[in-house]
Amino acid sequence: MKIIVLIYLSLVGSAEFLTCQMFVRMNQVGFTASDTKTAVLLSTDRLEDLSFRIVEKTGGRQAFRGKFTDLRRTYGTIPYSYLGDFSSLTTEGDFVLQID
Repeated sequence: MKIIVLIYLSLVGSAEFLTCQMFVRMNQVGFTASDTKTAVLLSTDRLEDLSFRIVEKTGGRQAFRGKFTDLRRTYGTIPYSYLGDFSSLTTEGDFVLQID
């Protein structure tokens, strides 16, 4: 079975999200339980203390919570990139990435 994390994003909480452009890069097919599971957040502005949650698509129960780490490199013309690693999530199901 695969762990599927959908790219639907829920950006909540910070006014930073209203003033910058952000893009997420991640596997859109899904992951097996033993896969390395990451999402890369790209931003036109520097972001601080960025956290994320992986929640069940149906019901919204939180399955994982983590923090993005600054990759300290550009991605094309996007000046800031951040890595969210949720490899320790091994529960099978359909999930949604929410950025706090």
